[in-house]
Amino acid sequence: MDADNMMILQTSNDPDEVCRAALEISGKESPEALGLLGELLGDESFLGRLDSVKDYESPPETLNITGILETLGGNPSPEARKVLIGLTRNRVFLSRLARVEMLILACAEIRPVPEPVMEFWTGQIDPENSSSPLVVEALFTNATEPAMKLFETMVTDPSYPQSDKSFWLLTYAVPHRDDLHFLEVAERVIKTGTDPDMTFEWIRIIFDFKETWYPPINIPIPPNPNEIDPQAKDKLMEIAEIALAVKDLPLNLKQAVETRVMLYGEQKEK
Repeated sequence: MDADNMMILQTSNDPDEVCRAALEISGKESPEALGLLGELLGDESFLGRLDSVKDYESPPETLNITGILETLGGNPSPEARKVLIGLTRNRVFLSRLARVEMLILACAEIRPVPEPVMEFWTGQIDPENSSSPLVVEALFTNATEPAMKLFETMVTDPSYPQSDKSFWLLTYAVPHRDDLHFLEVAERVIKTGTDPDMTFEWIRIIFDFKETWYPPINIPIPPNPNEIDPQAKDKLMEIAEIALAVKDLPLNLKQAVETRVMLYGEQKEK
């Protein structure tokens, strides 16, 4: 079957047929087939057989290449990871913004994060770069220490408007707010206290949650506080102590912090 699909990749001009073959290969562990796919994804003529110039006028989610990248991203085999890592430095593949943006997300499951992926993500972050929010999404999905440190450079960069930073925290941080490496970043940011409004925002994101913060669709779900990792819980309790000492902390935030602290205090007594 791999041989048939490899032949289709090399010879077919039918985009649907090429896509089906590429999708099958993308989900497998065949070094030979994935190696061929990796080579072809750096070839402009193959990419043109997969998606036409006109296809790129539509949203990236509709492209054949998007499904292939998503499948590669979900394939834990070293061969699939190698394909994605190679694409982060392939000028032909990166020549279209849609492919860049889908590759940002496809690399999110690669752990530990290899240097080429980190360099690729870093190259896409800039206040004027429309891909920056996708990088933040990928960083939180990845959730490793290097990923969170890169997020820290973004969220502490004064070049980004406060509205962007608030959006990142509300949208991407809430589902991961009990992750240890995120909490380590939060502790450092809250300790600096250089921007009181953002300090309050960080405390709110970690200790409070209200569905009214969001429009009535795509509301993120915070993690179950009872399932927090012990090491992360210890870090959260340290942050709570810091937060309660913040000058002019609003009463509602003080209550939110104390509620979380009391929860773990009650669990300890039991």
